[in-house]
Parts: sequence; C-alpha cells; structure tokens
Amino acid sequence: MSGKSPNRGARGMLWALSSPIRVTMSFLVTLKGFIKAYWHWFLVVGFALVWWVIHVLRVETLVRRRTAELTREIRERAKAEAEAEHHRQERNQFSRLGLLGEMASNIAHELNQPLAAISNYAEGMTTTSVTSSAFLGPALSQSHAPP
Repeated sequence: MSGKSPNRGARGMLWALSSPIRVTMSFLVTLKGFIKAYWHWFLVVGFALVWWVIHVLRVETLVRRRTAELTREIRERAKAEAEAEHHRQERNQFSRLGLLGEMASNIAHELNQPLAAISNYAEGMTTTSVTSSAFLGPALSQSHAPP
C-alpha cells in the first residue's frame, strides 16, 4: 500500500460525505430498488397520468366548442325574438289601420244613409209634385177658377 487511506485526498486530508448527503444517497439507492421492484405499477400510473392529461385537454376543447355554439345560438335566438317582436308590432299597426278604415267606412255609411233618404224623399216629392201638376193641373185649375 502506498500509505494513503481511501478517504484521504491528494494532500492527505480526510474527506467524507456529510450526513444529509449520506441520507439522500441512501434514499436514492432505496428508491432505485423500489422502482426496479415495482416498475410495472409506475408504468400504469404514468399511462393513467398521460390519459388524464389527454382527457382534460379533450374536455376543455369540447367545452370551448359547445360554449361557442351556445353563444351563437343565443345570439340567433335573440335576433329571431327581435324580428318576431318587430313583425308583431307591424301586425298590430296594420290591425289598427284596418280598424280605422272600418270605422271610417261605418261613419261614412251612417252619414250617407240619412242623406240618401232625405235626397230620395225630396226627389220623390219633386216627382210627385211634377206628376200631380201634369195630371191634376187642369182639374185643379178648373176647380179653383172663378165661375
């Protein structure tokens, strides 16, 4: 032997691992053995984690897509409701205009009916007086003539 112990450096100083490093190294050696013994379980857990990440990404994509569809459908529904309300207001306006026309027609009829009756009566009187004077005129003039 050359006189150096395995724990001595080039200058003859002792070196050693500190206690926390020894514990860490011991833990890593134990962990390495544990992983070798149960590697198939770690593989299953790894696949499960990968599947979970893929599933989460897929669900988030589907949720975003469905949210966009719902937003579009809500906008379309609001547009259709506004259009229906507009048509309802137009229909009500036309209905009011129709009622106004009907009322004007009824008022015109109610005014024209008595006026027409008066006109017919006056015409009848005129016709009767003209006819009476033509037929009865000579007879009336003789009866009213002085003797």
